Amino acid sequence: MKKLLTALIAFVMCFSVVTTAFAATPDETSDPDLISDIKQAMLDTYYGDEKPDFIEVRIYGTASDGGVYFDFMDSFTHWTDEVEFDIGDYTVSYPRDCPVLLYKNNKVYTLSDAYETGVIDDDMLYELYVWGNLWGKIDVTPKGEDRALLSEIKRVIINKYYNGKAPEYLNVEIVGSTSDETVCFRNIPFMSLGVMIEQTIGDYTYYYNHGDDVMLYKNGNVYSIKEAYESGVIDDSILEELSKMNFGLESNKPNTTVPTEPTTSVATVDEPVTVPDTTSATKPVSTSDTATNDTLSNSQNNSGAVQTGQNSVAVILLVAMLAGCAVIFAKRRNYFK
Repeated sequence: MKKLLTALIAFVMCFSVVTTAFAATPDETSDPDLISDIKQAMLDTYYGDEKPDFIEVRIYGTASDGGVYFDFMDSFTHWTDEVEFDIGDYTVSYPRDCPVLLYKNNKVYTLSDAYETGVIDDDMLYELYVWGNLWGKIDVTPKGEDRALLSEIKRVIINKYYNGKAPEYLNVEIVGSTSDETVCFRNIPFMSLGVMIEQTIGDYTYYYNHGDDVMLYKNGNVYSIKEAYESGVIDDSILEELSKMNFGLESNKPNTTVPTEPTTSVATVDEPVTVPDTTSATKPVSTSDTATNDTLSNSQNNSGAVQTGQNSVAVILLVAMLAGCAVIFAKRRNYFK
């Protein structure tokens, strides 16, 4: 019972967090005051001197920054072809007869004008990318991606997992491709429970959140990574390529890198040999040692003894000079008295 309650609490928390991004969907937005405000803002800021006979507004949702996305129809003539344009890092398209606009700060903006004037930024574009495809009328894809490929992947997903009936929300994001032309993609979930999954695939372990795993598209089919590997669609070399894409696939192979051995420098005949000084002030010095090739240290000790003797003679001479000066000074002092 406790486990069931915990799971339900987690589900409710995740759902509440997800729905804060866009608090409203087309079926839930029937605020007449908001629609009235949008229509008035369009008359004030969108149209010129010529006003339409009527305006119909359909609200898609409210973004986290308070902006309201909507489409509209009016009494003017519209074309039925599709509008497509680049904005930031994305390509946006929608039917020309139902343009998607933004209502924010009591003004109406086209999406391009809103981005170019700083009314929305890259974070808001990403939010639009994640949620925009939920609305059906607007299609937002990363710039430069093959839209035909994305459409093909979506078609295969719908046929395989949804019995040919398109779900309300289906957003595919290309992650990359491998050397054998396998396309890696992520089906961005409408809602994630945040449950971490750990899966062993060959010599690799794949870590991902439930419902947010990377899948593969090859030869007109879609596979999970584990399914593709176990059915022979991909091999170990492709797994190695996938692990370098940094989406959670990690190798379990032991590290076979041999550590580098430290290098030792050996003195040659032409190189000088440095011998550490072993002279100690407390060590008795012998003056009878004879310096030979085998007694280099004794020769250094004898050299130290000679130096010590010179210092002693200097001290004795200094003391004698000071004593003589003291005697002379005492005689002169008596003389002046």
